[in-house]
Amino acid sequence: MKTSASKPNAKAKRKLAAKERFHITHFVNPSGENAFRVSGYKPNGERVRENLKTQEEAVGRKAELDIEAANIVTTTATRMKATRLTDEQIKIAERIFARIGDRSLDQIVDYFDKNYREPVSQMTVVDAFDLFIADRTKQNRRPDTLRNLNGRVGMFSRLHGAKYVSEVTFDDCRDFVFRDGTSPRNQINDRLAVSNFLNWCVRRQFTTTNHMAKVDKPAVDANEPQVLSLTDCRKMLAGARDYKHGLLLPYVAVSLFAGLRPAEVARLTWDRVDMKEGTITLDGSMAKTRQRRIVKLPENAVDWLLPHAPKHPEFVPAAFQRHFGRVKHAAGFNGPGGGEDERSKKLRPWVQDYMRHTAISMYLAKHKHEGEAATWAGNSPNVIHRHYKGLVKDADATEFWNLTPAAVKSEIVTFPATVAA
Repeated sequence: MKTSASKPNAKAKRKLAAKERFHITHFVNPSGENAFRVSGYKPNGERVRENLKTQEEAVGRKAELDIEAANIVTTTATRMKATRLTDEQIKIAERIFARIGDRSLDQIVDYFDKNYREPVSQMTVVDAFDLFIADRTKQNRRPDTLRNLNGRVGMFSRLHGAKYVSEVTFDDCRDFVFRDGTSPRNQINDRLAVSNFLNWCVRRQFTTTNHMAKVDKPAVDANEPQVLSLTDCRKMLAGARDYKHGLLLPYVAVSLFAGLRPAEVARLTWDRVDMKEGTITLDGSMAKTRQRRIVKLPENAVDWLLPHAPKHPEFVPAAFQRHFGRVKHAAGFNGPGGGEDERSKKLRPWVQDYMRHTAISMYLAKHKHEGEAATWAGNSPNVIHRHYKGLVKDADATEFWNLTPAAVKSEIVTFPATVAA
């Protein structure tokens, strides 16, 4: 015989049922089938009375109702939920909902699905660099541009070539730009070249971010262009006239009086020079901007070019640097090819684009029109105003445009002893 301690009596069962919000009752339908009824009241007073076929279904339904009621009535920060999420996933979900506020999570996920792309196709820096140069070559980039990219981006590739492009960091980019021994101008050019490369990598999905774009641009002091004095101009013309029967006179004349860039002179051919009309026509393949430009030749430039036009010598002959070094040396400037003797070491350094800067400054001083000067030189009016205004005196400009062969006839120059005049 079992005691009351081992099995609850009817009174105890009724007491336990009274404490429960929902309870299960077994009964037999008039059809003779067993049924299990879940009944009770929700926290809002709504009555529940559901019949289920099996006891298992009834127990499951009662559990659902109990959990739902517990979630409604609880006042604590943490509520019981029926979920398949792990504790860590629940924490993540809570952070996400705190961030999105009133926005729909479904909309956010839909937008993500439509726009998200796998960030990278793994590619090493050195392999990406080879593809980059090949791509730029196919795009008909000029030799000077390719040399610049090969030098600057090539150096970056040698430093970080074994890394995947996606592994290149902001610190890698910043340290490359601001490495020891580089000038601010060189830093700007390095930053621009590598940023060009990394932007290309982003478009090819080798990385998601161009960290070089985040590197601060180095500050460079604004230095006004340096121009040749009238004496320097006379000596340059005399040197070009007297060196090897005027071998470089066409080069000096179009540089000094037409303001052409060295690269433009290198691409120039005599069929583009109209001596009768006094013009030089640079097509898109010759001009830096890749846009056709017609340069008006002043009368003194035509005078210098006329004796050489029938012969059609190359504007930039073979061994140009050696020849040009001798002419600069005769004019009082040192540089590549100019000689290595003691006198050469005491000469002034030659400044890049010396003759072009002189031509633009003299043109602006004569014509007083920034837009006209910009069109003539292949620049913008803003560049002309910012860099060339007021560099020379009006009287000097007048004398400059009268530097004809007759005006320089008496000028005598001396070439390095190793080269016969």
